[in-house]
Amino acid sequence: MDNAADLIRVPPPDASRRRRALETALEECTRKGVTSFTDAGASLEEIALYRSYADAHRLPLRLYVMVMGLDNLRRFGAPEIDRGDGFLTIRSVKLIGDGAMGSRGAALFEPYSDDPGNSGFFTTSPEVVLETARYGLTHGFQVNVHAIGDRTNRMVLDAFETAFREHPEVKDPRFRIEHAQILDAADIPRFGRLGVLASIQGIHCPSDRPWAPKRLGEARIAEGGYAWRKLLDAGARILNGTDAPVEDVSPIQNFHASATRAGADEKPPGGFDPDQKLTRTEALRSMTLDAAYGSFAEAERGSIEVGKLADLVVLSQDILAVPDAALMRTEVDLTIVAGRVAYERRVGSGVD
Repeated sequence: MDNAADLIRVPPPDASRRRRALETALEECTRKGVTSFTDAGASLEEIALYRSYADAHRLPLRLYVMVMGLDNLRRFGAPEIDRGDGFLTIRSVKLIGDGAMGSRGAALFEPYSDDPGNSGFFTTSPEVVLETARYGLTHGFQVNVHAIGDRTNRMVLDAFETAFREHPEVKDPRFRIEHAQILDAADIPRFGRLGVLASIQGIHCPSDRPWAPKRLGEARIAEGGYAWRKLLDAGARILNGTDAPVEDVSPIQNFHASATRAGADEKPPGGFDPDQKLTRTEALRSMTLDAAYGSFAEAERGSIEVGKLADLVVLSQDILAVPDAALMRTEVDLTIVAGRVAYERRVGSGVD
């Protein structure tokens, strides 16, 4: 469960296949309106490939990369910022704190409702999370930890708080919890108080919410499941991505899910737990300016302002104004990165 894939050894792809995979991914991102992409956990081999493309000016969008794991981080060296004329930044590390809720591997305070003998588990120990937080603060790296269950979110917040207290000289670490999916009510205010960023995935709500009560029961979902409004009201900053390839990389689908909390089929009517919806403006900001803040880039991108980078997307309709049911019909007409057209839809031809 969750770690079972470690029992299988598959020969790694060769250099040619890695290049084809990267180029396919970059093309899909620009076609779907992505100008900046966060790779939430890259190997040193993948980072070497990113560097080669950045140095050759072959990246059509900006990459913000997290080194996977503390051991790799120690081997990596010092942070790299704006390599390749601002197209590649590597200044953070990713840890996996627990498993997934679907597999009942997310660590919970109380057992799963449909598996009473199981409360999930940590996939990275609290000691390693704390050691990584300390390392990040002393070496200039942002620390990001995958945490689904309420027990894991508490563990990560505790580790971050301890490390912050030990290193008061670091004023703006912007540590992140990736997913922050199931929270204990007592921990929701800690995000804002500690300055820990809640890196959510709006699309996970309509994807997971239909079956989540079977795992957790309605009470736990109501207390802290996909609790975006509660986080915002408590002073947290929310970042919002898609968790691709778990979900489609499309920002349009993610925006729709964040603003409606409904599936692409508009079900359920009114969305799941509508009191926790983001407004459309909040959803847009979480995917643009606040997402840029999460990668220390809010001064250069994330909003359309004089002096910022010309990273822009032109859409076929105004996603702040059209009815909910029309959002999923939005098309990406242009993706512009650094003032250059990275993708253009040929309107009326039926061909992109």
